[in-house]
Amino acid sequence: MKRIWAVQLDLLREFKQICEENGLRYFLWSGTLLGAVRHQGFIPWDDDIDVAMPREDYDRFRSLAGQGLKKPYELQTNENDSGIFRGGLMRFRNSDTTGVEIQDVERFCNWGIWIDILALDYIYKDEAKRGEQFRKIGIYKRLCMLQTHGESYWEFQNLSKWKKRAYRLIVKRLGRQKLLERYDEACRMCPEEEGRYIGPFTAGFMRDSYQCFYKEDFADAQELKFENMLLAAPAGYERYLSMVNGNYMQYPPEELRVPKHRGIFDPDTPYSLWRRRLAGTFRGIEGKTIVIFGAGNMFEDYMRRYGDRFRPAFIVDNGKSKWGKMVHGIMVNCPQELLAVPKENLRVIICNIYYRQIAKQLEEMGIEDYYLHIENRDWLNDILFPEEKITEDDKLKIQPIHVRPGYKIEQSTGFLVEECPDCMASADFYYADAGSRIVWQNPAYEYGIATYSTAVDGTYIYTYCYQKEENWTSYNHDFSDEMFRKRDYVFSDERYFRICIRRSDGQNIEEWEAGNVENILRYETHERQYEEKAYFADEIRDTATKVLRCKKNSLTLGVIADTHYVVGGTWEDTARNIGAVHRQAGFDGIVHLGDLTDGMVAKELTKQYAERILRDLRQNHIPVYVVQGNHDSNYFSGNQEPMDDEEQYELYQSFNRVRVSGEAGKLWYYKDFSELKLRLLFLLSFDYREKVRYGLPEEELDWVSETLAQLPEGYKVVVFAHVPPLPQIHYWSDQIRNGEELIRLLEEHHLSHNRNIMAYVHGHNHCDQIYREREFPIISVGCSKCEYFVDKKPEGAYTPERRLGCVSQELWDTMVINTKENKIDFIRFGAGEDRIIKL
Repeated sequence: MKRIWAVQLDLLREFKQICEENGLRYFLWSGTLLGAVRHQGFIPWDDDIDVAMPREDYDRFRSLAGQGLKKPYELQTNENDSGIFRGGLMRFRNSDTTGVEIQDVERFCNWGIWIDILALDYIYKDEAKRGEQFRKIGIYKRLCMLQTHGESYWEFQNLSKWKKRAYRLIVKRLGRQKLLERYDEACRMCPEEEGRYIGPFTAGFMRDSYQCFYKEDFADAQELKFENMLLAAPAGYERYLSMVNGNYMQYPPEELRVPKHRGIFDPDTPYSLWRRRLAGTFRGIEGKTIVIFGAGNMFEDYMRRYGDRFRPAFIVDNGKSKWGKMVHGIMVNCPQELLAVPKENLRVIICNIYYRQIAKQLEEMGIEDYYLHIENRDWLNDILFPEEKITEDDKLKIQPIHVRPGYKIEQSTGFLVEECPDCMASADFYYADAGSRIVWQNPAYEYGIATYSTAVDGTYIYTYCYQKEENWTSYNHDFSDEMFRKRDYVFSDERYFRICIRRSDGQNIEEWEAGNVENILRYETHERQYEEKAYFADEIRDTATKVLRCKKNSLTLGVIADTHYVVGGTWEDTARNIGAVHRQAGFDGIVHLGDLTDGMVAKELTKQYAERILRDLRQNHIPVYVVQGNHDSNYFSGNQEPMDDEEQYELYQSFNRVRVSGEAGKLWYYKDFSELKLRLLFLLSFDYREKVRYGLPEEELDWVSETLAQLPEGYKVVVFAHVPPLPQIHYWSDQIRNGEELIRLLEEHHLSHNRNIMAYVHGHNHCDQIYREREFPIISVGCSKCEYFVDKKPEGAYTPERRLGCVSQELWDTMVINTKENKIDFIRFGAGEDRIIKL
């Protein structure tokens, strides 16, 4: 599915570029819009992309595409493909791929993977005029379907005898082009000023069940994140999605979470090949010697359908017992008999479920011009792609490997080193268990691997030390230039690995070769299963019980700080435990107080690690709120690939833009809970570009002031940030930029509004602390990463002892905010103690 998504995303990116270059409007539509809102990308079981365009933009896009698109893109429309009628819908396709629905398999048209583009037409407010518009659309839709698909079309069959006669005459008199024009005229007959509604009219239009949408919801657009892009969505998408899906944030039942398209989907093969072999069987067959490969049931079906018109000269079969026998008066021979027929005169039609094996056999014989007959089109995927479901009997699955050109693995340390033009190596560490394997595929290359055991070096737990590659595994010192190989490699036990690839001829690696790894080698592994840890069971139960006892009339948040994700670390346990407590106690959201990663590796790898953390948290299907830490900009320890504000917003905040309030693109925001009269402020407290890096910009300070000034009467406030606001409780610097100004601002509001600032909650210090020297408590939450050293902490802080492999490995809080009782409970999971803040 993900390989198909990659093609669709490329089509979407090209579509967006054409629209932007030509000033065309569009909106995400249907399941694609729902995916952007609920998943910030594809719905996990969705298999297509839908966009909609106002009619004038739709027509302009069609006209522009008609002037020529760069390869491999093509636009399939009613006008350029006489075998289809989709109404106000066209398909933007990639011709270097295959994506064809079962009903189209016998049609000789473009079969490339596609995205759907729908036309949005205005619909009359006046009920009588709307009824007339729908009547005309229905008539011309049926006429177009009749012209395209013939009289077997079901709506035609349901017409009265005289209507059938009239429809036949109209189709004959007008012809296809006129009918398409009349259909489009009916769709766009409503002028904008008379339209109250808007909607697409496709070939599925049914007057009695058609759903209109409000025009004003599409008057403006706003950007939403969809996978790695920002795309236009209707500003009124909430009402649109509610009309289509009801409670659109709720997932459908498990049995409905399935792809909706059935057919052949092969992102790696141009459709011309599959189309020729499936739909072109009898094209150019005059003068050819027809030979059927397979003498079983599928051959019987072939003879029933085509035996009279396209009778084979002979049959070949791999079953020796059939050789020399007659079937339907036709001799069955061994496959070698094919070589007696000149290739230019030969037409081989495979009638056998073992298509892939027979195709390979024919190609090894030098016969590449072969075709396929399938008795039941529903069998297509089982016959064509049997190995895509399971790679081996033990359920090995292919996992992509990504490499960076110009990099190599350093023999003595296992670190990645650059300025090696003859190599490319993986920056990421891949997990392998016993039986996982690397399959070598291309003799033009050879590869070496470096492996790393799961044993953790205690240096990274018990001292202030960041591993420069964010990796807690231990290098096995098994990589060297002499260990490059041209054969498969099977792992005998559990470990992590990196891979290094070089050309066999010793030439330098070119940039494009790094994107061609799947044709050099293949990594097959078992799907990794989480192993439940018995020592967490009681802590999960006890924590959930405590939360349930005190969460009445309150806001319940999972609060985590300083995960500092590392390979071979404990994040998987943390994510699992947060989810387990949430399932038993019910969180209203999760707050991450920053420093998701160390921020010391390549930008793309940091993004990958951060996305992994956020994905795991968001799988609980509750809001996740993030404040960025000093490591999250990827600047730490002299990193030369820091993120700018736009990149940080895209990574840490964009998925939340519809749930929170704030200035677009800014890294600070707030969230109101009106039923509790509570506002949460989420602040940015670090900027690597400033001379005094820790602190707040003036702009943010002004925003806090304005936000507090607009606070509804009776609301309480909780502030979240990464860095503490005062240098007295910050070991690493003697200045916090605008920190004192922030505290004074909060205190002034606090004292003039019935002491309504409940707390300032932060991470960063890697310790627990409640600082009460100001008008409201400043609370530090300890470090989630398993770490235990008591130095480098502010005075008065507490650092709980930590050990791997037991409950104290973990540290995070459930924060229960009760505004009526002016109380916050911090219920600790793992190392440390519960804390109660009463104001």
